[in-house]
Amino acid sequence: MFRTGSLFDPAVRRGGCEPEVTAYYFKKWQGYAMDYHRHDATEIMYVMEGGCLVETELGTPMEPGSAASRLKRGDLVLLDANVPHRLLVREECRMLNVEFRFVAAAAPLAEAAALAEADAPLAEWLSRKAPSLVLRDSRERALQTLRQLVLELDESGIGGSAMSRLLHAQLLLRLSRLETAHAAERPQDGYVEQAKRYMAERLDQPLQAEQVAAAVRLHPGYLQRIFRQAEGVTLGGYLSAIRLEKARQLLRHSSIPVSDLWDYVGLGSRAYFHAWFRRQTGMTPSEFRRSVTADSRPDSAYSPGQGSDFEQ
Repeated sequence: MFRTGSLFDPAVRRGGCEPEVTAYYFKKWQGYAMDYHRHDATEIMYVMEGGCLVETELGTPMEPGSAASRLKRGDLVLLDANVPHRLLVREECRMLNVEFRFVAAAAPLAEAAALAEADAPLAEWLSRKAPSLVLRDSRERALQTLRQLVLELDESGIGGSAMSRLLHAQLLLRLSRLETAHAAERPQDGYVEQAKRYMAERLDQPLQAEQVAAAVRLHPGYLQRIFRQAEGVTLGGYLSAIRLEKARQLLRHSSIPVSDLWDYVGLGSRAYFHAWFRRQTGMTPSEFRRSVTADSRPDSAYSPGQGSDFEQ
């Protein structure tokens, strides 16, 4: 089975493959110096708040060299597979990290028919006929794609480019999801989605229900009520579930030491994380990692990145 971690592997340009995300996480770093490490995947490090320095080792043992990139909010660095690098944070830096590789493509995604074949919501959407549709983009995701598409067309012209065609495909997918969700949407759903997004982006931090409610500008009791109506679980139950899913993902697809994982899912200490994970799954984190070794991607030297999980 074809697989490569490098963005610049010639096989990527020959076609027949597509990107596959292997790990992603939000993380707030404070006064941190990481050791040099590498991944068998391409990595994007996107700075959301604060700033940092990313150093890379270049050259060969006979002709060593290095480079440093200073990043601030809105900057990102793309690191190719197996490039030694480290992160240095003097004060604070909140990042979104995404690692991806390329695998054999399930289907070409260059035209609407191929997109629809690979995506059921789009296929259903395109099968309907309507003179007009009113859609609510409450999270402004379609707006973001539209802005990117217009900027690309300004640069490349109406004839378009590979980038504009991909953005147009992305826009179709975004719109099909807006149309699918529109019929059942209620005013309070926007607050629920904001709360879910706020928690997902801060999994590495201890959270309180009051903190989440303040972020979406609602009374904690009211947010708890509408959240449970929409999701069938409390805020704390939902947070516990997504923390568990993130822990499983990192155990399965990264080589972050088990002793460090508690700091990536906001659970306060190594001992508490160990007990919590065993209570949730019936296995210790180490036992879980061993049980999924056969399904994991090749290890890198270091790849950081039902109750209530709210701090009391």
